[in-house]
Amino acid sequence: MMAVFSHQLAIFLHLQKYVLGKPMLLTKSIIFATAFMCICIPGTTLFKDIPDVDGDRANDTMTLSVKWGKENVFKLVLGMLMVAYGGAAVVGTTLPRLLNKTVVLKSVQGFLVPFFLLKHAPEE
Repeated sequence: MMAVFSHQLAIFLHLQKYVLGKPMLLTKSIIFATAFMCICIPGTTLFKDIPDVDGDRANDTMTLSVKWGKENVFKLVLGMLMVAYGGAAVVGTTLPRLLNKTVVLKSVQGFLVPFFLLKHAPEE
């Protein structure tokens, strides 16, 4: 997760100072993008580990999917995505222009899909 955080900020600050010639200030957009990626990338990593449980178990690799079970990790990932997209919806409502608000809020409708899947995930 630290790589996500440092990578986003390093590129942004480099572009701000050396390419655009602006002072190195943290803007609302980079704070949002960094927070969003800090939630989504670990979630995606956990999600991609779910199909590997049998191989991990056979090789004595103790991953979160092996330890908690596929269904629990799946629910955790969906919860993480709900937080990320819910946060995007909240941030989207604070944008100054109506067009920006509309685009962000329409894009965030993907927030409803993980919520639906979480509510209908089979119980173990």
